[in-house]
Amino acid sequence: MKTIKLSGLVMLLIMFSFISNKTYSQWQQDSKYKFKINIPADWSKSSSMDGTDKIYDYYSADQNAAIQIRVFEAGGAVTTDMLAQIYEQNYLPAGTQKQGLENHTSKNGIPGKQGTYILDYNGTEVTMGSFFTVQNNIGYVLTVMIPSNMRDQKGSEVRQITQSFIIDGFEKALVIKRETEKPKKGLSGLLGGTTNNNTNNQQNNTGFSGSSSSGISSGGISGGSNNINRDDVVGRYNFSHRSDGKNMTNYHYILINENGTYVEKYNPKDSGDYVGGHEGKWKLNGDILTLHLNNSNVVDTYKVKNNFISRKTDTGLVFTFKKK
Repeated sequence: MKTIKLSGLVMLLIMFSFISNKTYSQWQQDSKYKFKINIPADWSKSSSMDGTDKIYDYYSADQNAAIQIRVFEAGGAVTTDMLAQIYEQNYLPAGTQKQGLENHTSKNGIPGKQGTYILDYNGTEVTMGSFFTVQNNIGYVLTVMIPSNMRDQKGSEVRQITQSFIIDGFEKALVIKRETEKPKKGLSGLLGGTTNNNTNNQQNNTGFSGSSSSGISSGGISGGSNNINRDDVVGRYNFSHRSDGKNMTNYHYILINENGTYVEKYNPKDSGDYVGGHEGKWKLNGDILTLHLNNSNVVDTYKVKNNFISRKTDTGLVFTFKKK
């Protein structure tokens, strides 16, 4: 994945004009990347390549709403969590305000994560929502952008489009919300589907508010049910195995530093010189190691046992690393 260029897209959002009432739609689909989306006939449509990523851009007739789909061959090493982390760390414009990142299931039953953000362009506030998912070794980022003062006016139209997004192999869910439930305001409701707020809230409460709580101290432990010393955790952990038996990287390691920071790096197979990764701060509570990605609410939770740490993803896949 290469750095996304959003400045031109944002600029188009600032151009205000007459609002079209046309409702005709056309299915846009990609047989290689196995998805389709229903776009109104009066929206502009274009596609381009950004390195190995394919990008589809759609703009409303009045230029007050934009939808982008970015797809790429992810390989087995890239998870939805990784995709969201990489995107937030490297692809958002400078000054973007992150509002949240939560587990989310689309209207058509696709599991993933939803991020919500606020941008500023020449004094105009723009709201943005992105849906991240990795399915069948393909990465998808579905993004919506609307000037904040146009959300109520454009929200219904945009929501109808994003709810049509479907990946081959998924069936439209019969019931996503109770009929009595009102759609959410802002970008939280623009992408459709259901959001699991509890998961993210639990992660945010895992010892990251305040400098010390319930035996948790920065970069180490003072007490806990399974007392593990600081020196037991510090060190380099190389990828050992996945629960599905696959090995999709040339290398993948996590470096737990004594100063309470960590660095994770990985090089997927057949990716050339590409090196993915991120960094942040770590905390330990008993035998639970949490890695908190810098400048985000993303927290990865690992179980510590002897010289191994292991993490279970939202899809049930377990990654295990061994201390070098």
